[in-house]
Amino acid sequence: MSDIVERLQTWCHAVDAESAQDLMDEAANEIERLRLRWIPVSEQMPEDGQSVIVCFEGGGMTGQVGEATFDKRGGWFSTERGAWGASHWMPLPEPPETT
Repeated sequence: MSDIVERLQTWCHAVDAESAQDLMDEAANEIERLRLRWIPVSEQMPEDGQSVIVCFEGGGMTGQVGEATFDKRGGWFSTERGAWGASHWMPLPEPPETT
């Protein structure tokens, strides 16, 4: 990943500074958006109604991973496990392309 950033920085020095900075900011935002990582619920919650991958917490489920939907009025719900708490979550990956 750092190799890509270094190459972008080198290329950006060849264009005007404002355009280069805009491009670097856009690239950094897109990289962060695409990077799958566990997000602590203390840091950020998913959008209301968004289905995500969660690491369950409590009720004998602590540490187990599965898909759940977040409802800001009712908390987490998983069709596999019912309503539980979660410690971390990450967006679902894009489905594979079909041919």
